[in-house]
Amino acid sequence: MHPAVVLYIAIKRRESGKFQFVPAGGPDAFGVVKIALKDGDIVGFDSTWGTSLENLRRIFRWKKAIIQKLNDDGLVGTHMPRLEAMRKLINLEMEEILPSIHGLNLQDAENLIRIRVGKSKDLSPDEVKELKEKGFEGKTMFLQVGNKWASIIIAGKELYSFEITSKGVRRINFLDFPERRTRSVVSDHMVGLAVATPLFGKAMDIDYRTAEKEVERLKRSPDTIWHMILSDVGGIMVSAVGYRGLILGVSVARGDSVLLKDERYLKTVLTTLKPTKGRLYEYGKDMRSA
Repeated sequence: MHPAVVLYIAIKRRESGKFQFVPAGGPDAFGVVKIALKDGDIVGFDSTWGTSLENLRRIFRWKKAIIQKLNDDGLVGTHMPRLEAMRKLINLEMEEILPSIHGLNLQDAENLIRIRVGKSKDLSPDEVKELKEKGFEGKTMFLQVGNKWASIIIAGKELYSFEITSKGVRRINFLDFPERRTRSVVSDHMVGLAVATPLFGKAMDIDYRTAEKEVERLKRSPDTIWHMILSDVGGIMVSAVGYRGLILGVSVARGDSVLLKDERYLKTVLTTLKPTKGRLYEYGKDMRSA
């Protein structure tokens, strides 16, 4: 598992202890990062490059690392609460992603609007106005009005808002987002970023003959964020997302009904229903430099 994923999960699970990360192979295989956690809060940090938490970005450049959980030996004191630390890791990832944000074609926009990653909640006009005035409080959210408007917010930052018109897809400012009949789904930051891959990744059409091989390849890739969408599978829409070698989950949507599944369900869909229509969105280091 990629070191950034290991650290994010440890923070999310409120773990305690000192973690040491040493890169193992690759062009950026240099240095060491040590980080102390207490109930998921960051309480100590040190690295080859200094004690600033900005140096956490180093681990994103490593393909893999030797990870040890050690006794605390008095790291330089620092403090970042658990929720802030989770946002910090995702924002460090997004620093490289943001320049790759591109427009959506109609198919990709419709796919994003149809995706369900959890139960939705209706927002009042006042609640939408408050989001516009005060921001998103560090949340990852998907907002939607009907089948025409959507906004994607990751770790408190508006990643992309758009409207589907008769002429195609138009990017809009969130201040112009409709305030009535808005529905919201709040998501984990890592899951939300993977769901948003159509905004910054390359796309390819797939079917059941290629999808399983692609999933196995992506599970071995430490650099890739991806989102696979299998549409109209027996009247349902199946969405699978992955982050740096880890399959984060599978969602199954039929109308307003949503079920959250694991990798085994995805394999069942591919081998039994044999979907002929699918789309894979993928973003990785090799694509960043293209």
